[in-house]
Amino acid sequence: YTITLVPSGASAAQYESTTVSVSVISSAAPKPAPVLTDAKFSNSGGSLVVSFSSATNQASITDQSFACSQLLTFSGDSAATCSWVNGASVRAVLAPSDVTAEAARTNVASLRTVLATSDVSVGSSLALKANLVTAECAAGQDCSGYSAAAQQSISVAAPDAAVVPVVLLTTPAVVSSCDDIIIDASMSTGSGGRAWSSVVWTISKSDALGAVAVPAVLAALNSRGVNIATPIVLVRGVNIATPIVLERDLFAPSKYTLTLTLTNFLGESSSATVIFAMDENPNLPIVSILGPAERSLTPVDTFNLYTTTTQASCAEKASTISYKWTVLENGAPFTKPSFSATPNKFSLLPYSLIVGSVYTFLFEATASATANTDAITGRSTATVKIVSGAVVVAVVGGNNRQVPTVGQLSLDASPSYDE
Repeated sequence: YTITLVPSGASAAQYESTTVSVSVISSAAPKPAPVLTDAKFSNSGGSLVVSFSSATNQASITDQSFACSQLLTFSGDSAATCSWVNGASVRAVLAPSDVTAEAARTNVASLRTVLATSDVSVGSSLALKANLVTAECAAGQDCSGYSAAAQQSISVAAPDAAVVPVVLLTTPAVVSSCDDIIIDASMSTGSGGRAWSSVVWTISKSDALGAVAVPAVLAALNSRGVNIATPIVLVRGVNIATPIVLERDLFAPSKYTLTLTLTNFLGESSSATVIFAMDENPNLPIVSILGPAERSLTPVDTFNLYTTTTQASCAEKASTISYKWTVLENGAPFTKPSFSATPNKFSLLPYSLIVGSVYTFLFEATASATANTDAITGRSTATVKIVSGAVVVAVVGGNNRQVPTVGQLSLDASPSYDE
């Protein structure tokens, strides 16, 4: 029989029709051997899901988890850990190439967070080993006549919704021309559990002619290859463990635009851009609000913004620093004060912020004037959007209980709350 699914209705154009063939056999006939039909990456890229055409005997493997090499052949199979999801599909959790098969089997949970360096990729070959898998045998049936599946191969497919990189790129907004520039992309996520397939930098500086390329800076950034796990320090000849040295003329006062594009092994890409400037004043405070520049919270969350403030290595000791916070609620002044005792931290109690509102927090650190220099301010901003929280249902006594058939039943859900 041929069965065709044809979508209809107002949204039919969003779907495709599909056809499957179904063979009906006698209940007395042996079931045919299952066929390997699909091998696909999970959306995170950390595992594979391998599917069969019908329920199997699970290759007579009774262990909850086992080395994938017992059943399958693919790059890194001996260190990958397999487990049956159901009778017709098995999940293979990929492991780093330097992890032994035994270590992989005994520490599956932690391996989910370890960077996987298996060579298996979209389009790689995955094979089922011969004479292991038969059709599922129902209890009480004689399945001795069931034939085992022959060796067969399939190409590994891309996930349905591959993880997309989230590029977090930070630099101080303004840097003194006598100090280092720290470019940090180490908090970026979405690599799919492997090294980035591609790391592409672009940088330009502004002058009277507009945006001008900065090839020396670009070369220094590219010298790191795909390793962005630690911050990059661009220095002026300072002797550090692994310096990236820029020519002195690049540190003339100017505004720089830096863009980073990351691509994971599943082919998904994303970019982020930062703009920073260099200033001749040696007392310039280098200010940063820790964490992403944009974030979302629910009203129930206790709100804390932490900051760091440092001064350039050539700062004058006579200059002192003062701090100031400015907060806007949907563009208008926000008057609730921080309850933090320290001026470089902003804290609010739960339910201080309103759902649907967008708050802009500006943190300023001002270095006082000296006999040689004017006062100068370093700034950093963070944008916070307040989103609806969950409605949490709480019933006194728990959600499941045993009660007598006689007498009064009291249900109290008063502890329920709206986040």
